[in-house]
Amino acid sequence: MISRDEPCCGLCFFEFVFNWTLNHKQLSGIDKHNKKTPKIYVAHDLVISENDMSRFYKSKSGSTAVEFALVVPLLILLMIEILQGGLYIICSAAIEKATADAGRSVMLGALTSASATSSGFRKTMVCGNLIAGLSCDNVVTSLQGTTLSGSGTGYSAFINATESALIPVTMDNSTASYCTGAPGTYEYLQVFYAVPIFSPIWKALGASTWNGNTVAFARAAAAFRNEPFTSASVTSGC
Repeated sequence: MISRDEPCCGLCFFEFVFNWTLNHKQLSGIDKHNKKTPKIYVAHDLVISENDMSRFYKSKSGSTAVEFALVVPLLILLMIEILQGGLYIICSAAIEKATADAGRSVMLGALTSASATSSGFRKTMVCGNLIAGLSCDNVVTSLQGTTLSGSGTGYSAFINATESALIPVTMDNSTASYCTGAPGTYEYLQVFYAVPIFSPIWKALGASTWNGNTVAFARAAAAFRNEPFTSASVTSGC
């Protein structure tokens, strides 16, 4: 019973009942169809009902942005790997041709006077046959010679004592072998090109550190016997 002396009136009472009923329905979330009360999730003072979560799961707005964010890193990585693989193939093909041309000049005794030293041979006979854009500073050469008689041991001179692998080449042009040989000697020319590595996958798979840079060596080789030329402008000690 409401006293007349109180400040509230009948209208205020009905307003109170209406607001209480409305708020009670919003908080309880009664599902009229399933007669179940949906769960209410509270996080950082934010109240989210189970119905709101269901609508969130079913919503497709923004899905394109999410898919784009997931796919773009993979596409970027794929492009990096394509560029890295293409660079390595180009360098390999270039030194293959340069090695074949340089080896033929040695075999025929047709080296110029500029090839009297290892450095001159590398710059004129190898780097001179490389395609534009490849640095001669990244090239390492090794030219070894042997014979089948006398102190020579044939091609076994190029393998290790257990005959399980080739003798590794010192990746330093100042100490690498340089022997142009004589008519009839057996020669083994190896050329390496230090390909710069920028791919994270190539780095993880075992790239080398050379002269302070991360590289992978592209390699080309030529084994041959010198022709019986009668004169040569370049002869080097072996």
